[in-house]
Amino acid sequence: MTFTYENFAKGGVLTLFDPLFTIMAVFSVLLLLTIYLLAPPAKVILIVSAFTIILATQLLLINGIVVDELNLNGATKTTILFGATVALQIAAIILAFYKKRA
Repeated sequence: MTFTYENFAKGGVLTLFDPLFTIMAVFSVLLLLTIYLLAPPAKVILIVSAFTIILATQLLLINGIVVDELNLNGATKTTILFGATVALQIAAIILAFYKKRA
């Protein structure tokens, strides 16, 4: 299958959403560093983390729909980055509430 954007799919694997998942994983790491260094309010971290998890889940679902509709394979990288993002956001919530008590 040929596409107008050549990086849309490589070798039958959809790579269009890879940069978005990478950015969300990097954002999650930066959020953890911010919590560790600055200790922002736990409620703010809870809201930001919940929004990021919802956004990542929605993006993964859209990725699956596009993969299914175009008869492509999904990239393992996106699933791993999704899992890393969710794990890091949960760690951010736990760290935020832990630092609030300390």
